[in-house]
Amino acid sequence: MKASLGGFSIVAAIIALYVSVFLAVEVQPVLFGFTFQQQAAGLLVLLLLIVVFNMLKQLDKRSFLAVLIAFGVFGVLLSGFLTYAHMHGTTGALCPSIDGEIPCDIVTQSKWAEIFWIPTAVFGFIGYLAVTLLLFSKLYPKQVGHMVPQLRKHISNATNYYLILVSLALLFTIYLNYIQFVKLMTLCMLCELSAITVILLFIGALLLKWRGQ
Repeated sequence: MKASLGGFSIVAAIIALYVSVFLAVEVQPVLFGFTFQQQAAGLLVLLLLIVVFNMLKQLDKRSFLAVLIAFGVFGVLLSGFLTYAHMHGTTGALCPSIDGEIPCDIVTQSKWAEIFWIPTAVFGFIGYLAVTLLLFSKLYPKQVGHMVPQLRKHISNATNYYLILVSLALLFTIYLNYIQFVKLMTLCMLCELSAITVILLFIGALLLKWRGQ
């Protein structure tokens, strides 16, 4: 019963965190400052990050890895949809329209939405997929080693690979947010949900290293 309540609590905290990120996002030129709603939601995001961090620390290894895998899968789905949106020109109903404009479309159709003609969301998709597979190999090392013998010698270093990947992803996310805030002066809700997912995965990597796992 206690374990069930603990699981429900962390799920509720994570959902509240993502909802707070959503509330903090609207079309708002950065040069003119943020609205009171955005400032309050931003503060709530920081508080909930601390709450989720402390909850993650209390989880056993298997539950902890399962939660991180869930973040990775969400990132794969989100970046996959952003790739689709870039190629088809719109995010549709998933991204709210503010004052007649769709912030996500402004970002996904900008000149910064591609690197060497490759959609930036594709790099996110590959990164999230790689992180998810690394975490899966940590959760089921024997099964992965049995299915792919060539990976056996690398599974013990999965945490290091994971930390390197999410560190690069965090730097890339900071760059993309700079583009949003400074160059495009808008906020893409789907992009910010991806950003908070990267932050959570980065926190997870630090906790894994701290635990020596």
